[in-house]
Amino acid sequence: GQGVGSNGVVELTTELNRAKEPVPLRWLSLAHNRVGADGVSALVKSDPAKLNLYHLDARGNGLTLAQRAALQARFPDAVIEA
Repeated sequence: GQGVGSNGVVELTTELNRAKEPVPLRWLSLAHNRVGADGVSALVKSDPAKLNLYHLDARGNGLTLAQRAALQARFPDAVIEA
């Protein structure tokens, strides 16, 4: 609930994609952060070699079923709360 929003998620994933090594980030809470389509898209397009989540909390963002499915497809081993 810190108001990260889609822009914050885009910035986060951009930095993670630039990392030279895989990032040890495994749990990400974006609950109640006004994450919309652009934020979901940024997560889905993130480099799998750099970001491999085990848990993603995206509750309270009003994600559609398609967005939830896209996140689950991108992070197949993760628990995704949406």
